[in-house]
Amino acid sequence: MTTQFRPFGSDGPLYSPQRDLAYIYAPAMKEALTALDRVQWTEEIRELIGQLGITEADIALGVERLVEAHKYFVNDSDVDVPVKALIYSGWYATPTAARYLIYGRLGEVILGGFFLALRDVTQQGKASPQAADIADFIAAGVGVARRLRDVPVEDEESVVHERDRLKAELVMAKRALSASRDQVLAAEVQQLQQELAEARKANESLKSLAEAVHDGYERELARLRTMRGWVSEKVSRVFR
Repeated sequence: MTTQFRPFGSDGPLYSPQRDLAYIYAPAMKEALTALDRVQWTEEIRELIGQLGITEADIALGVERLVEAHKYFVNDSDVDVPVKALIYSGWYATPTAARYLIYGRLGEVILGGFFLALRDVTQQGKASPQAADIADFIAAGVGVARRLRDVPVEDEESVVHERDRLKAELVMAKRALSASRDQVLAAEVQQLQQELAEARKANESLKSLAEAVHDGYERELARLRTMRGWVSEKVSRVFR
């Protein structure tokens, strides 16, 4: 079992990234395999299968061998690397195109899952906690793309420079998001203060109205009491 750790400068609980991967891999693989079912095929997938020159039987064989390999993952202590399990299951005897089609579907699921997870752990109005790591892999991807295009790369400094540039852009974006968040909060506070002032004003008006009604009631009560006394006196005089 891998030793747990906590991020530098953090006083939070110990953490094991492998634990998260162990938990999410199985449902992600299940989703990917389900996506290979014929009823899930899009016209694009059908066209790709035709271009690759593989059959449904090839894909079925690949799925069977891939899931068979996972039995070795958990049941065979002699399997110390995944490639052994894949060899035992016959995965590498599956047509290459079928294998990489299956890999591609799994990649789609991981991509979508990462997007949802990233949004879930990022507070609204703040930069992603993965911003630095994302900058690193973007820079690595830019380097790969340049090499594939045979664009001369004098040395690793260009990749480092690109990474630093992306990091700087992310920092600026973080600041802009923070400033925007502060502006939104300031506007919300101002709106709340205005609503509170209006509520207080309305409350004062109601209070004044209530006092006026109370005063009118007291005056009317005093007038009725006076009238009752006058009527009582008249009645007394009549019956004397």
